[in-house]
Amino acid sequence: MFLPALLVLAQPVHEIWYSIDASPTHSQLYIAKGDGTDEKPLLPDTGLDYDPSLSPDGQWVVFTSERGGQADIYRVRPNGTGLEQLTSDPCFEDQASLSPDGKTLAYVSTKGTGRARIWTLDLKTKKTRLVNNSTGGDFHPSWSPDGKWLAFSSDRGLPAGHWPGRWEKIQSLSVYIARPDGSGLR
Repeated sequence: MFLPALLVLAQPVHEIWYSIDASPTHSQLYIAKGDGTDEKPLLPDTGLDYDPSLSPDGQWVVFTSERGGQADIYRVRPNGTGLEQLTSDPCFEDQASLSPDGKTLAYVSTKGTGRARIWTLDLKTKKTRLVNNSTGGDFHPSWSPDGKWLAFSSDRGLPAGHWPGRWEKIQSLSVYIARPDGSGLR
């Protein structure tokens, strides 16, 4: 006699990754259940760890840390092991995002010009590439699900304005896409 096997599907486990900024000189990465319970630090406190991003396959958390005295990109396994520094240029590097296949890192760097630009890093060869050079700043790269495009915000061609009657400048941003090699910008 044939008895069918029962397949029991577990409810998906949702987690959130975030940083808590306790002061201008202290922030730390945390992980918690999707409902905010069971909060725990991802790594021991080092002073300034922030801007975490989970890789699409869930195997890595990339983040910015100033543990070496400047903003560089690191990655670590979700259980806190395998910490690896990915960038070390003497400039500001932040806002990292791993490609869907996990082979390429897109990030913001002020390398070379002092302006925020989108760069890519081939994690195997460690070669970097400037995605696009503009007169403005480029921010927050995000990969398309197929890894063929990068979306990002930019203030290129948009002069800073002022709130009426106020001294503060406002930064106007638009959303752009480009291929990781910089072609197809629109």
